[in-house]
Amino acid sequence: MSNCTILNNNLAIVIPAVKPDFLIKALNSLVEQTNQHFCVYVDDDASPENIREIVESYTGSLTINYHRFEHNLGKTDLVAQWQRCVELLNNETWFCLFSDDDIMSPECIQEFYNALNITKSAFDVYRFDIAVIDGNDNIVTICPKAPEHESTAKMAYQLLLGNRGNSMPEHFFKRDEFLRKGGFVNFPSGQASDWATSILHGKDKGIYTIPGPLVYWRRSKINTSATAYKNKAKSFVGHLSFIKWLSAFFSEKELLTNGITKDDFSHALKQNLINVTRDHYRGFPLSLLLKTARVMHTLFSISIVKAITIILKLNLAIKIKKTYIATRKSLHLKDYSAT
Repeated sequence: MSNCTILNNNLAIVIPAVKPDFLIKALNSLVEQTNQHFCVYVDDDASPENIREIVESYTGSLTINYHRFEHNLGKTDLVAQWQRCVELLNNETWFCLFSDDDIMSPECIQEFYNALNITKSAFDVYRFDIAVIDGNDNIVTICPKAPEHESTAKMAYQLLLGNRGNSMPEHFFKRDEFLRKGGFVNFPSGQASDWATSILHGKDKGIYTIPGPLVYWRRSKINTSATAYKNKAKSFVGHLSFIKWLSAFFSEKELLTNGITKDDFSHALKQNLINVTRDHYRGFPLSLLLKTARVMHTLFSISIVKAITIILKLNLAIKIKKTYIATRKSLHLKDYSAT
């Protein structure tokens, strides 16, 4: 089923789809765009659900293309699934890898085209600021706003410090440049692949953040990122791979040009690894204790003993907090969630 033609549009919205739970909301947010000059590509990753039926119901309101892969790839290699979806595009100049559960503000597409006119298409990566929503569309967090133009060294540093929001669906990439540079950066379980991809493709010209409308990134019980702790070891390896990749990505000269010392960047890498492990994976996987300690020793110039101590202390603190919360629950004390 295909309504997308080479002559039709300059922008592709790519949706790798496997879950129907929020797909209608994602597509409705595209129907509501004030500028309809785009084509939607819904790529069904061998879903057991009837994704095709949902897509067909939008043929009168969106320029939309449906493709079904017969082999599910996203379950074993999420980023490879993203890549094969992008490689199915026609000749659109720009694309956005959207999600089957996220939402765009109605003005996003119009403001994207406005930004292209204002900047004369000078950048390879454009993006919007984001907010996090839950399964009921309630806003959980509005992420810090980024400056309109920012180098990826500054963006990466602020990202590590928790001062930037960054996910895949708010990015608009120049397709030819994207493919020329190898596409998505692939880490196990797709952990931090969105961050690394943004950093890689914005390195030459920086990243332009379009002011105004937001993209709403959904965190729900079926969200891959929200449930990463359930496959802690593999997910952690993914983020650890990102930390190693990013530590080698910028030269000391590039960092200094952006007002960042090598020591400051190293400290930010270490703090991000600790924070993400605590808040996202809910602790270090002890099966990787020695491997992690060796990486921390190499990257952060700390002893293996100190690295092991950091890991064990963090895991102990998490265990104590879990016990405390469970105890308060059992005693029916109402304020346990505030902890």
